[in-house]
Amino acid sequence: ISVIGIAQPLQEVFSFLQFIENYPRWQSGLSDYRATNQMQLGSLLTYTRTSEMGDQVTSTLRVTVNNGIDYMESRSVSGPITFRNEFRLQKISATRTKFQVMIEANVPMLPRQSEVALQYMTDARMHGDLGKLKSLLESGTLPRMPIV
Repeated sequence: ISVIGIAQPLQEVFSFLQFIENYPRWQSGLSDYRATNQMQLGSLLTYTRTSEMGDQVTSTLRVTVNNGIDYMESRSVSGPITFRNEFRLQKISATRTKFQVMIEANVPMLPRQSEVALQYMTDARMHGDLGKLKSLLESGTLPRMPIV
């Protein structure tokens, strides 16, 4: 679980996260990111990411929950790793939002020692990515997104 505070209203942060085009701006290693219907319930998202091991991995996930307010969940439907992502936002004040990301993953046939190392690298990448997201949203230079 990774958590960060962002000096933006909850609606602005959630709206930004609804647009797939924004993900490569803050998630490292992403390329070729496509969606059938943005982050709406049931949407399929396909992307290629450079993994922590340096290889290109293509995965497809389905948005399984999007309450339109402060919570989204997606699960993998194809790719070498099965995983579940959870984005949870919490209003701290009128101008501050807490953003929590949880990722559960299962890498088949990975020895326990390698699993621990991979978790460490993934956590470090997520920490850096959340820092990029915070900087982007707090910069005031992004075009305003319609509130979904």
